[in-house]
Amino acid sequence: SNAKLILRLAGQMKAPVALGRQPSAVGDHDDAGAVVSREGMKKTLVHGEDHMGNVSAKYGKCAADRTGFHELDAPEFIYELCKRYPRDITLVCIGPLHNLAAALDAHPDLPELLREVVIMGGAFGERRGNRTPSAEANFFDDPDAAQAVLTAGFEHLILAGLDITHQTDMLVLRKACLQSGSSLSQFVWDLCENFISVYHDWGETLAPAHDTVPIMYLLRPDLFESQSVRVEVETKGEITRGMSIADWKGQWNKPKNCTVLRKITDRDEFYRVFVRAIARLPRSES
Repeated sequence: SNAKLILRLAGQMKAPVALGRQPSAVGDHDDAGAVVSREGMKKTLVHGEDHMGNVSAKYGKCAADRTGFHELDAPEFIYELCKRYPRDITLVCIGPLHNLAAALDAHPDLPELLREVVIMGGAFGERRGNRTPSAEANFFDDPDAAQAVLTAGFEHLILAGLDITHQTDMLVLRKACLQSGSSLSQFVWDLCENFISVYHDWGETLAPAHDTVPIMYLLRPDLFESQSVRVEVETKGEITRGMSIADWKGQWNKPKNCTVLRKITDRDEFYRVFVRAIARLPRSES
């Protein structure tokens, strides 16, 4: 329903929306979802009660946003679209990977049909995790799905982990959007407020714009430094569940399966490109 609201604001209501499945971890772990805690503080829904910064009602979310979904669920929708347009589809994943994993389980030929997969997930340096000390949230919520996707044999699989998403700042992005005067700039400002407040309460000096990074990579890959490496996900560890492990030294003697984004080379240009993209919305559905 949030996706349908955003599409309406962007003037793209004809775009199909397929319902996803629940992560397999839901039910086994009470903290499934973007619920994070810090020492001495209660657990917090980082994205708000409505998972849209608590502003969905303000921007017109209604009963119609909960109906009219595509007849196929997300895993089957992914496969059917890729089968119709082989090697033309780039799949961007900004949440747990259970839908893609389900599509792979039902259709093992999917890696041959997708052009590339770009994922916001994992952590590969000093910032080991955000959901737990060892795991990034999207991989933690369904580590079996993450491991299945990373080891499925996709020809081009790009990872934007916490190390690079923390090179962005949502405060800078939303201020630049507001100054641009674009029609959706106020929405972007309001959407970010809850997320920024949570990070401020945690004592952080910035609020990372996590999900902008995989999209910006597709728009301007020249703004990134990257490295090919073998990455796998811990699925069983008691305190390392969901941890992403990169074999930087080749000690596993396994083929490299991912390209990990390591550095944004020009942050000012990153912000400029983002603002220009937002300024082009909403677009007419002619």
